[in-house]
Amino acid sequence: MPPKEEAAAVKVITKTKEKRIATVSGSLRTYKGHLTRNLNTLRTILKELDDRGPGASTVQDLTRLMSKVEEYGEKIDSLYMQLMGLDQDREAEFQASMDRDAATIDKLVAVTLIALESAVPAVAPASSQQVPAIPRAKSNTALKPTMLKRDDMPVTMRLITGPHTWTLFLIKISRLSS
Repeated sequence: MPPKEEAAAVKVITKTKEKRIATVSGSLRTYKGHLTRNLNTLRTILKELDDRGPGASTVQDLTRLMSKVEEYGEKIDSLYMQLMGLDQDREAEFQASMDRDAATIDKLVAVTLIALESAVPAVAPASSQQVPAIPRAKSNTALKPTMLKRDDMPVTMRLITGPHTWTLFLIKISRLSS
């Protein structure tokens, strides 16, 4: 390969590598933002837990947030590993950032686990709570219409249901015609 073509190929590879690093760095910033938001929410819930005491919704929120924090932590570790593979010159910097993030996550997860252990016995399980029975209204059978037979005609039904003006009119006409 001539030197000009080789230089052009290296330039393309370098640009592709730089684009990949920029993409992975952008994803890393996004996930770190999600992680920070969830960590701050977790800290707020832990403070409320200290102030108000445990509740069923608090325990559910803590477990949900812990799973999200662990999920984002794994994704961030994966992105750091990709960056280390793409840019070996900054590998030590990425490793230090990864260790710092992991330490923050581990510390907060440990505090959350302790809070969950202390909160769970105070919250009664949902299965032991009895839901009061709701009285159900019974249908009034007197309001149900009578069953029609195959041979019944609408006039017969009108006669069964009671004297109406139209029914009386039909009766009079039938008497006049007979």
